[in-house]
Amino acid sequence: MNTILPLQFPHLHKNTNHNSHIRKSLSTLKANQDHKTTTDLTSKNVNTQSILKFDRRNVLLGLAGASYIATNNTKLTNAAPSNPKVFPNADQIFPSVLDKFVKFTVPRPKKSRSKQEKEDEEEILVIEGIEYNANEYVKFDVFVNDEDEAESGPSNAEFAGAFSNVPSATRSKKVRTRLSLGISELLEDLGAEDDDNLVVALVSRTGQGRVNIGSVSIVISS
Repeated sequence: MNTILPLQFPHLHKNTNHNSHIRKSLSTLKANQDHKTTTDLTSKNVNTQSILKFDRRNVLLGLAGASYIATNNTKLTNAAPSNPKVFPNADQIFPSVLDKFVKFTVPRPKKSRSKQEKEDEEEILVIEGIEYNANEYVKFDVFVNDEDEAESGPSNAEFAGAFSNVPSATRSKKVRTRLSLGISELLEDLGAEDDDNLVVALVSRTGQGRVNIGSVSIVISS
């Protein structure tokens, strides 16, 4: 099915060992091709089943051959809204329509991983079943908090990534895809490696009420 490639923006962060992280993330992407469909980015029509996974401070990606690099010169204001202390589990919320914002907890498959384990395997936040009309511009941001900081808001939420669809004036069909974000280093920054759960916020920027989310989970991928 020919559809639009959703742009997926990685975490904007410091540039320490930037080149090595680019190589590591690209090799991780290659290793995960067993469950992803190859996409021709130079083609006008792109298969939306392709899933791009990148480390937080690395290169993104492109539409029709365009590519971009996120650097620490770009200032991004964290904007996850504050909520009550206790948040429902993701399984209690999804599937549902994303309307403005939603905040919830996601269980981690394994905590307190060793340095070697973190080098060999990436912890990934996966947002499945993202559905929208191909002719609509939709965008939402993803923020993560330490579970012990459930009261946290704009001042200390960590930006994990974003999902964006560039509309097509010639199509009105439904698109279904996923967003995968590497969060291993983000967990280190938060001091959340020993937490059983993470607090995740999805903040709709455009297309409120026109994006469906199927599920949100955390997995370990080599």
